[in-house]
Amino acid sequence: MISTSHAAANPIASLKVIDSDVMINTMIEIDYRQLNTDTLENLLTEIVLREGTDYGETEYTTEEKKSQLKSALQSGKAVIIFDASNNHCDILPIK
Repeated sequence: MISTSHAAANPIASLKVIDSDVMINTMIEIDYRQLNTDTLENLLTEIVLREGTDYGETEYTTEEKKSQLKSALQSGKAVIIFDASNNHCDILPIK
């Protein structure tokens, strides 16, 4: 993760970047459209709350950050990744 306060202001910028052509075998891309609405909302909440509280100069509410992540998924700028090696799910931006 990027640890600068500027990057933390944007939930997408604070996440690791992956190359969509190079995924480790234990990582599975999950199409957000296949998730139940409640499941997606819970995942977005969990990821936003996992980030911590240093948001830089601009404070964003949990709902604003969830909306930013959801927009990134809908626009194809990010994907949901499940890592089977550690049973961990994350949303990562695509290069």
